[in-house]
Amino acid sequence: MDYIWSVDIDTLSPVGLRDYAIVCVGLTMGFRAIDIVSLRFENIDWKRRSICLTQEKTGKNIALPMPVKTGNILFRYLRDGRPESADVHVFIKHKAPFKGLHRCVCTKALKRFPPQTDANSVGFHVLRRTFATNLLRGNTKAELIADSLGHSTNSTVHKYLSLDEERMRQCPISLDIVGISLKGGVFHA
Repeated sequence: MDYIWSVDIDTLSPVGLRDYAIVCVGLTMGFRAIDIVSLRFENIDWKRRSICLTQEKTGKNIALPMPVKTGNILFRYLRDGRPESADVHVFIKHKAPFKGLHRCVCTKALKRFPPQTDANSVGFHVLRRTFATNLLRGNTKAELIADSLGHSTNSTVHKYLSLDEERMRQCPISLDIVGISLKGGVFHA
């Protein structure tokens, strides 16, 4: 997902700037699409550089540091891209009525910035997995990753960590444990 950071935001339309900010929040903070489109101004603490919200899916309150890069992109969208509106949502429609978005906009936003590979099969949830994988690569403990994702147990975080192929290769399973015997069988007839 490093290609995201190579986008020249000076060339983006107001909608493009919104979509780019959505993707960057998903990538750097691991929020679900529903939580991003539900994001309100009151959730952003600019002085502490953090975002605090209650997750729609789990009802769990989470507070995460907002990377400077993400904060700058959000600010740029709010200053230069967001239509004037009294709506409390950070991300809104760019055609009247200027109100909150549906979560499907997040996947469309991601597809606006495709990598060299086929972007049609990529869903927005890949950003959440990438966020967790990046934390793992930074030697973050599973408990903290689970907290950052808003999970109540560590066991649910493991599905997100499978993208770290380098570390997965370091975890071989004994053939005896999975019921494969090296004695006899097809290879030793």
